[in-house]
Amino acid sequence: GVNGQAPDLGPNLTVNSVVAQHGSEFALQGPDASMGSQTIVFTATAGHTFTFDAAAIGLFGSVGGASTVTLKGYDAGGNVIGSIVLPVGAVAYAAAAPGTTFDATGTIFDGIALSKLEIVPPSNFAGRIIMDNMGVSQVVTAPAETTSAQVDLMPLVNFGADGAHANGAFSFQTF
Repeated sequence: GVNGQAPDLGPNLTVNSVVAQHGSEFALQGPDASMGSQTIVFTATAGHTFTFDAAAIGLFGSVGGASTVTLKGYDAGGNVIGSIVLPVGAVAYAAAAPGTTFDATGTIFDGIALSKLEIVPPSNFAGRIIMDNMGVSQVVTAPAETTSAQVDLMPLVNFGADGAHANGAFSFQTF
């Protein structure tokens, strides 16, 4: 990626963050926290999902308490699938590789198709979330298709010449 620009995550996944560069080091830095702590949000385009496999995650800035982030995964309906609180370490500068690695193996996110992933910083945080070495797998998901139709059954019903079934006086039989 290019410093200060959004990373290219492919055609079906976006993120509200930009690339940070320090010398030859690159990392994803969360939105500016000048307005308070900011969440990193990965979003799949409609009809697509992704799995979150792994990432190095850290905090760059001032934390007035616990150094944790909360990972929240959502399905296509906007429902929370799962949430994990992850203790993370500090990084010395915005492009530094974080020392805390999250691995989805054996967690609620292991192999689960997500439409959105939020990395939420602690509420007492003034700075940016830093991510590196993120592993995702993108999946095309066909949306559920529901069809309905009306079928006129009148031609299939034989009322007979005697009119015995006039005014709906008939019954169905099971064969």
